[in-house]
Amino acid sequence: MKIQGSPPMNRLQSAVVAAAVLLCALIPGTGRAAGETTATVAADSTATEPRRILLVKMNDEIINPVTSKFMVDAIERGSKEGIPVVIELDTPGGLLQSTRELVKAIFASRVPVITYIYPAGSRAASAGTFITMASHVAAMSPTSNIGAAHPVSIGGTWKSPKRPADSITSPSTTPPSVLPTLPSPFGSPGESQSEGKEVMEDKVVNDTLAWIQSISEKRGRNAQWGRDAVEKSVSIVASEALKLNVIDVVAEDLNDLLKQIDSRKVKVEGGEYTLRTANAQIETLELSERQKILNALANPNVAYFLLLVGFAGLVYEITHPGILIPGIVGLISLLLAALSLQMLPTNYAALLLIMAGIGLIIAEIKFTSYGLLTVAGVTCLFFGSLSLIEQQKPFIGVSLSVIIPTITTITGLLLVLVFLVIRAQRHKPFLGDKSFIGEIAEVARDLSPTGKVFYNGTYWDAESKIPVTAGSKVRIVSVDRMRFIVEPAGQ
Repeated sequence: MKIQGSPPMNRLQSAVVAAAVLLCALIPGTGRAAGETTATVAADSTATEPRRILLVKMNDEIINPVTSKFMVDAIERGSKEGIPVVIELDTPGGLLQSTRELVKAIFASRVPVITYIYPAGSRAASAGTFITMASHVAAMSPTSNIGAAHPVSIGGTWKSPKRPADSITSPSTTPPSVLPTLPSPFGSPGESQSEGKEVMEDKVVNDTLAWIQSISEKRGRNAQWGRDAVEKSVSIVASEALKLNVIDVVAEDLNDLLKQIDSRKVKVEGGEYTLRTANAQIETLELSERQKILNALANPNVAYFLLLVGFAGLVYEITHPGILIPGIVGLISLLLAALSLQMLPTNYAALLLIMAGIGLIIAEIKFTSYGLLTVAGVTCLFFGSLSLIEQQKPFIGVSLSVIIPTITTITGLLLVLVFLVIRAQRHKPFLGDKSFIGEIAEVARDLSPTGKVFYNGTYWDAESKIPVTAGSKVRIVSVDRMRFIVEPAGQ
């Protein structure tokens, strides 16, 4: 009886179990509890996974759209995979918009971003200062330096903005035990400001000050030093940066850094993160060959040079058609310059100024203006070059060390060319009717008023208003078709 009744009983038990499972799934409270248990298990499982670090190497690279996107992509990947990112930084500076995008990515990261100024002798200048201070952990090698982020104008250093110091001072970010009391760099509120240029200078400086202020407050770093780096071009070494609460760690190398920051807790987007970096597996990320080429093109100085070479090549090809090589080189250079300028914050009004300057310089060769067109062309070229990349200092634009030698060379070559053209115009022609003018011929048949003269082994018809006897010397005044118009050589 028990054996015969067993199958129906097994089916009944199966039905009961299935109903219970379905009921648990439909009850809201039970579903949440199950989800919480699963999340806890997932969180615990990460603790047993191998420790990993994404290492982004930026060795002597400018912060531009290419390098900024490369680092932003690495940060986004780290956030997605839950892997901290270490940026090994050595930079002379970079572009404003690219730096802002990178700082935003650091602030939005769900994993710690550690900026390490390395190797020995490296620097985080200009844009590098903002990136380092924005990072969750800022570190330097012992012989590196940070700072020198002061806005400057074309004519030199910009003055400090004339406004009250307390409008940007944040006592909470400058601990008394760390910072000495510094005099106000802004002057008194009652000081008057000049119009025009000084107002624009103040706007640029104040905007940069506000940005470094907000970054410092976000990370609890030394805001006063950040302002000094912007206002006074202050640059400090690693030991001083650690003492002044500009950075968190001074490390000999990467392994030393990872050991020092192990178990450090940092605030990231969405909560708190405990670093587990000691003996971590390091995955190194470097620019690909394609990115290296684009990175080279995204340099304002390279873009400027390609632009001028392109114009010069095309102008030479137009004035000397048929050579082809200058035209091909010029066309390729212009296409590369267009690609480069497309990646950079280009001021197209400045580009028109450069084109106008080149046009005026070329016009000097065709038209005699006694240097007026040259002066106008060089002026347009100079100011167009300065404004080609829309960048407020200290962020990198076209360097004066490139602009001044380039324009000086162009002007020098132009002056030499104009000199040669003028000298050639003053020389007597060697061919054609004009080459006979001023030459001396001998009268072969009396000129009264027409006759024959002997010149350069040939007899020519000639005409003179003053009668001249055979054997006399005459000077050729002009040529009328195949007849010389002459005058006595004594006159």
